[in-house]
Amino acid sequence: MFLVAGVIALALGFVLGGKVSNLTRVEFRGFPYIIASLGVRLVAVLLTGKMPPSVPLCAGTHVISYGLLLYGLYLNFAIPEFRVIALGSFLNFLVIVVNGGRMPVLAQAIDPLDPSNAVLFSNVSLTHKIMDSSTRLLFLCDIFKFSFLQRTPKAFSLGDALMAAGLIPFIVRGMKGRFSSTGPHGTMDN
Repeated sequence: MFLVAGVIALALGFVLGGKVSNLTRVEFRGFPYIIASLGVRLVAVLLTGKMPPSVPLCAGTHVISYGLLLYGLYLNFAIPEFRVIALGSFLNFLVIVVNGGRMPVLAQAIDPLDPSNAVLFSNVSLTHKIMDSSTRLLFLCDIFKFSFLQRTPKAFSLGDALMAAGLIPFIVRGMKGRFSSTGPHGTMDN
């Protein structure tokens, strides 16, 4: 979903007269924290099927990953899009924490033709699990299905949608050269 959001943002940026080269001039703080957060998530994905998904392991992975991500985003709160991305990230973190360290996902949103494939995935995933009767905050779980420009649908949450909604205008305005880096938490030119 975020890859598609990025492609849409780049296309919009071009249509509105922006340049990709302007993105290299956008300075935001905390980039190493955001990259480290993605690294932690990547490790969790790579360990899927190699380690059993225990609550301490899954919750710990998400606490570290989201802690790094939210701190990196906080350092840029003067940029409104980062506040939207942070809100989406926090909503995802909240639903993960109250559900034992993994994001609950609707089985039909992963594989509408054979939900049993989703159940098999859930038994080994360190990041996701299938929703059941004990799932809390259902409206924040991965209950939506996204299949635009993809062969198989991807499940996403309200938090994911908010993050994409922040990412698109951030990239477009960055391409148009409308950001500067003065101030303690980044700034934005209008």
